[in-house]
Amino acid sequence: MRTADELEQALGYKFNSSDLLDKALTHSSHAHEQNMGPGGDNERLEFLGDSILGFLISDFLYQARPNLNEGQLSKLKGFLVSSANLVKYAEQIQLGDYLHLGKGEEKTGGRRKQALQVDAFEAVIAAIYLDGGLEATRKVVLGFFLSQIEDVSETSERIADFKSALQEDLHARGEGTDRTRPSKAFHSRRSRQWRDACTGRRPHEESR
Repeated sequence: MRTADELEQALGYKFNSSDLLDKALTHSSHAHEQNMGPGGDNERLEFLGDSILGFLISDFLYQARPNLNEGQLSKLKGFLVSSANLVKYAEQIQLGDYLHLGKGEEKTGGRRKQALQVDAFEAVIAAIYLDGGLEATRKVVLGFFLSQIEDVSETSERIADFKSALQEDLHARGEGTDRTRPSKAFHSRRSRQWRDACTGRRPHEESR
């Protein structure tokens, strides 16, 4: 298993309380085997992290995109916080390698299960919030999503505007843009879904 220091470096955040990070990485199977009792796993943190992530993305979209209506904002947010999208970030920082799993879960390949990685990603977001507050969490969250936008096709005006607004927001908050980014191959797999979310086009529709 990899060290907490490596994960903190990947996140760009140093925890004041290592216990919070440890809990965020603890699956219920491990907590059960170790008789940790109620609240010993990451499920409550996952619940909180899901809401925090949704709020931060909603807040940014509301501030950055005054031209989008409620339906468009909801569609874009829904894509960004979807499990299918979040798992890519969990894989980017190799979050599965840091999980505390029970023996049975370990044997069945739990470290590579997408659902477990997404749950842990949300739990880590909550742990950052409880440890460092909302602004520290905002920097980590927006840092991840900036990476997604930078390699997306620039042919869409909406995407270009959104990227620019996000960069300006991070700059204003003092957050650098030199974070470790996923490969271009990662973003090429996501760009069509991103364009569809931004433009409102259905996945099966082609440009005319």
